[in-house]
Amino acid sequence: MHYVEFKAAVQQHLKRKRRGATWVELRETLALIMRSCLAAILLLASSVCVLAVTDLTPHVSPDGRYAIHNIGDTAQAEHHFEIRTRAGEVLLRTDDQASKQWLPTHANDILWSADSQFVLLRYARGKLDCTALYSFADRKLIDLLHVDDGWTVPIRWVSKRTFIVEDSGPHGGKARGGGYHYRKTYRIRSQPLRLECIYTSPTITTQDDPEAYY
Repeated sequence: MHYVEFKAAVQQHLKRKRRGATWVELRETLALIMRSCLAAILLLASSVCVLAVTDLTPHVSPDGRYAIHNIGDTAQAEHHFEIRTRAGEVLLRTDDQASKQWLPTHANDILWSADSQFVLLRYARGKLDCTALYSFADRKLIDLLHVDDGWTVPIRWVSKRTFIVEDSGPHGGKARGGGYHYRKTYRIRSQPLRLECIYTSPTITTQDDPEAYY
């Protein structure tokens, strides 16, 4: 629509100029051209802003004692997430890790255990998506990372101590026409906190994957 208005304004301006219009008449058509250009620029700017993601609403645990906060927008290098208590104590933040293991990321696909003692979340490591589990009793994070050429993402809780993730690929720089995916079921063990893989589903591959395996 803005292009149509711009084109019509330009054509009208040229017609007036050819017939020797006064400066006042030419100024009117010039003003129309400028308004059309400005509207187009604003539209373009708004479309670019859509690419940036902000998440202003905390993701609160079922019992209300904890929350995950996504900070900043994804168009800025400083975006990160924090796990906090209801009183505001920060249990984990991903922008100040001494090991520098975290890249800028928000927490997504946040899944709380029924008793709010654990939370599964999906986060980005560059172009690849990973899964992590946080234990509030242990105040410890277990990072499942991702499969070598793909994603590891949380799917659902089976019980308060059992959950499912899905591995899929290839993604990122190694992506090709075909792909694969399979799921793993983990059980949370304590003393010490650890994960035990108790089931791996068969691998499903697409026919056009030249490196498909079964």
